[in-house]
Amino acid sequence: LRVEGRGTLTFPKVRDPSELRSDFNGKLVRYLHADGADIKEGEPFVELEAMKMIMSLRTTVAGTIHHTLAPGAIVGAGDLLATLTLADPSKVQMIKAFSGPFSLSNTGPEMSMSPQGSAADLLAMAGPSITEAISGVLCGYSAPRHLSGGGTSTVGIVQQIFSSIDEADGLSMSDALEECCKLIGTFLENERFFAGLVGGDETQTIKRFQGDPEDLLGKIMAHTNLSTAVGIITSILRSLSDGPVLEGEVAALPPCLLTQLEELSKFPGAGGYGLVKLLAAQLLTQMKKPLALRREEVHSMLIDTPRKDLPKVANAYDAERRMYFGLDLISSFFSDSDNSVRTKAAEVFILRTYRGYTISDMEIVDSKEVIDGTPGAVLHLQWSFSPPGVVGSH
Repeated sequence: LRVEGRGTLTFPKVRDPSELRSDFNGKLVRYLHADGADIKEGEPFVELEAMKMIMSLRTTVAGTIHHTLAPGAIVGAGDLLATLTLADPSKVQMIKAFSGPFSLSNTGPEMSMSPQGSAADLLAMAGPSITEAISGVLCGYSAPRHLSGGGTSTVGIVQQIFSSIDEADGLSMSDALEECCKLIGTFLENERFFAGLVGGDETQTIKRFQGDPEDLLGKIMAHTNLSTAVGIITSILRSLSDGPVLEGEVAALPPCLLTQLEELSKFPGAGGYGLVKLLAAQLLTQMKKPLALRREEVHSMLIDTPRKDLPKVANAYDAERRMYFGLDLISSFFSDSDNSVRTKAAEVFILRTYRGYTISDMEIVDSKEVIDGTPGAVLHLQWSFSPPGVVGSH
């Protein structure tokens, strides 16, 4: 069975009894019945030679045999040796080719997920909810038409949910966080087992799994779509970190979400989970230090740090957050009432942005023509830099 967007699925226990096929590689020695002869159920119909041994194959139903090969032909496992016109077709289940239109059960209206669509619209779509639809993608299924038909990726829709939050529009932050808990919970349910195999036991899937085989099959199906699932979860974590958490809209995350983040932060760095692990750990660290406190710390740092030490600040590494000094807060001080703070913030921003270049000088520009040319600006800087290995400034 060829499934669009997923690959080919095989059903080894499904067979067509009217097709007599070889069970192994070998050479066809002879047919035991003439072409067009009637044979009984369980009767040998052909002899094959393999490894200098002659072995016969038997039919599973009665019928009229029709040869498809000639004696001496080399055959492989699964090759068609003969066909049967079944004596009683009603006794066996036949595989027949399907033709004609195939109507899906979900007949809801097509909806295009344009960037202008509100978050409430996304969560109130006809058919399955947005969370159920994305959960299906996390479980290895392709996105339904009402998600992918408008040309917007599932990851993009996750981002839209956060960017379109509006209490008056019918979607609160608590609603969005609840959806996050459901989606991350689905990811953990599917990947928790495989994450535990990383580090040497990746080939021990069946041996290590303790549960129903059908449950394992579902997890394997989800795991084959790991890259897409990771994209969805990292989109959720980034949307939280860069939006409501960074901007101070969320004072505390729900307990279920905190528990999930703790588990994700303990996932292995290998096996495709590295980015999820890093973002979860960073988000937990962000929640431990409120935005207001972080802004105060950065403001105090800009006041207390001499200009000559600003390069060290720009390249400082935060071991707790496991990241270099970021630009998430520094740009908010460009319009600070203190001119010294504004200037230092801009210098740190430039030093961090041009960290791969050599900056030879940086100065405040207060000439009349520059100020008159940009009357809305509160700060004017000019700097010279050169790419690595290039002598001279630009």
